[in-house]
Amino acid sequence: MVDFQTIRQLKAYARQDGVFMGAYWIVSFLLTLYFPDLALGGVMMICTPFFAGWMLRKFRDDALGGKISFRRGLAYSVYTFFNGSFLFAFGLFIYLYAFDKGQFFSTFLQGIKDSAAVYQALGSNPKELYDSIDIISHLSALQISFVFMMYYLIVSTPLAVVIALLCKRKDVGRHGNETTRTK
Repeated sequence: MVDFQTIRQLKAYARQDGVFMGAYWIVSFLLTLYFPDLALGGVMMICTPFFAGWMLRKFRDDALGGKISFRRGLAYSVYTFFNGSFLFAFGLFIYLYAFDKGQFFSTFLQGIKDSAAVYQALGSNPKELYDSIDIISHLSALQISFVFMMYYLIVSTPLAVVIALLCKRKDVGRHGNETTRTK
């Protein structure tokens, strides 16, 4: 039997945490764009699974009393990543449409130029990289935002599975200590 209250609760938490995930990704994007030498934006991106796992643990412990199944954890993670991706794409669209004065493409071009030597050392033709710049430069802000949203959804789907597996818990003993862990 489907418990609609449980589904509503899961979606409500996932929407709230999706806002935090989207804001996290927006900050990471802006740090990468405006401070590429610090590499803080890249570190934040690498830490995305830890941030998502932390949010899932908070949901599990605060809302569910420390118990969560793999399916519920997966649903929560997928909804959170979807909401975060949508918010990030919306924020990116607003930025590219209203505030970007060429910073996005200049940073992107510099990254391509920096990686061209590595790309060539791997035996590939760097002309392909420069062709991709030409293609991307002709995309609208909405199209770029959609591409980023799809990229984030594709990358976060396997992450959601791993995070749900690592954070599942079926039985919690007294004082919050785990007594039985599912395998």
